[in-house]
Amino acid sequence: MMFIWRLLIILLILTVLRWAIAYIFGTGSRKVRASGQRQVPKASKRMVKDPQCGMYLAPELALETRTAGGNLYFCSKQCQENYARTQLKGQ
Repeated sequence: MMFIWRLLIILLILTVLRWAIAYIFGTGSRKVRASGQRQVPKASKRMVKDPQCGMYLAPELALETRTAGGNLYFCSKQCQENYARTQLKGQ
């Protein structure tokens, strides 16, 4: 019976030590992670409209196609291809 009590006390001490070490060293590593994160660019206030589906999105996120009439912005490759197909059918 004494063996079980000793084992429980040792496990309790190890658990407390593990928690203390994680608390002491864990806070420093969180600071490193927070400062090491990649900065996200600020959102653009300008929005462009996808001519195929009508979705508005920031120009830096869009697929841009240059045409004689100006630049067109698409939300996806699929919208870009569908738009090109509809333009070919219309001509």
